Amino acid sequence: MHPITQRTGGKTMSKLLASTALIITCLAPIGAFAECAMVVKEAAHGAVSAIAKIRDVVIPDQTSSGVINEVATSICATDLSADDRRAAEIAAKVSTQYFESAIRLGKATEIPALVESAIDSTNGLGANDYRRFGALTVTCKSDASVVEVRSSRMSCSSRAILEKGELSVKVIDRTDDVCEAKLTLGERQEFSCDCQAVAGAPAIPLQMACTRR
Repeated sequence: MHPITQRTGGKTMSKLLASTALIITCLAPIGAFAECAMVVKEAAHGAVSAIAKIRDVVIPDQTSSGVINEVATSICATDLSADDRRAAEIAAKVSTQYFESAIRLGKATEIPALVESAIDSTNGLGANDYRRFGALTVTCKSDASVVEVRSSRMSCSSRAILEKGELSVKVIDRTDDVCEAKLTLGERQEFSCDCQAVAGAPAIPLQMACTRR
């Protein structure tokens, strides 16, 4: 091999190895963050399910998913990304605190402040999170019916914790839409709706009467 070609080939190989090492170095934190996020989200989901059971409410995915994603982002941006056990503990604690407050007060402290407080084992205060919550209960005539709100389905008579805003509510009996309603849910407001229709009657969905408790 010509000396110049040999030197050029050596330099090219060195650059390739350096580039590969740089890529691996850059990807390592991404992999650690992804693994941390998976652990944190699993722990947070478990905590949300537990608090929902204790408080006898339903917390649909549409209510919890954004919160859980933010919990994961906040925790995994810290040194806890390398400590799965501790990250899971913090995730469970923060998720429990958040939804305890959301259920009782219709709002909660912002998530980064809750995470910082949990890591430092303090009771530090933070600003309120931008999310606001209310509750909705729909009773049905048929045991076979289910309630659909936004993108979530739940059992009739369940007390659902939902973000405030415009709600489109449907009751589905088997495959038929039998009742529907539209309402505006505000912070700490609680509504109840009653559906007295079943599949096959009437031909079009009934407008439910919804009242604020």
